[in-house]
Amino acid sequence: METENGAGDVILAIESAIGKGSIAIFRGEKLLAESSGEAAQAETLLVEIQRAAAALDLGLNSIRKIAVSAGPGSFTGLRIGIATALGLSRALKIPAVGVPLLEAIAESAEIRGQFFVAVPIGRSDLCFQEFAAASVPLSQPRALPLADFTDLASSRSDVSIIVESRLHERLTQSANFSTEICLRPVTESLAIVIGKAARKRTADEKIEPIYVQSPRAVKTA
Repeated sequence: METENGAGDVILAIESAIGKGSIAIFRGEKLLAESSGEAAQAETLLVEIQRAAAALDLGLNSIRKIAVSAGPGSFTGLRIGIATALGLSRALKIPAVGVPLLEAIAESAEIRGQFFVAVPIGRSDLCFQEFAAASVPLSQPRALPLADFTDLASSRSDVSIIVESRLHERLTQSANFSTEICLRPVTESLAIVIGKAARKRTADEKIEPIYVQSPRAVKTA
């Protein structure tokens, strides 16, 4: 068991809206524990958090801040993650902060010039956002089918694209994806990315989820 000896407060990070989700626990800059694959469902998320917290001297009571992805991602996954974060925040009497996922990935990329960040939001769709140097957003998050994003990326071959690891695999395997496009995967779990970004953010009075609707959604009367 690795304990939380070291400098800095203990932060629990939750990402439950992309794929099967992930969690991570930090003390300062040191990663103490992480778990991937069981964080997207209400019945397994809290169990995984408790398991990860077993690496701490005082378990959940060692945590001093909770960071949760505010999206985009699965609607259900976002609700589960945010509800769990707020519930633990109230129970442990500690602050919770919502972290926009695309902004967190952009901050971790450390790229000069303009670039895109993209994550999957469904079987055939993704959500992306454009950033300038220093991770300054140049657009709002926008959803596109994979094929349409491939066309967009091909028209902007001078721009780097940072993508979630499984999305990176899908894009590189696409016959229509140009090898001239500078495509880079996120090499860490998304919960780790959220946890690192949370160090720069203060707690929110209300965590607002970033819901980005699939372009394939059809409204019914």
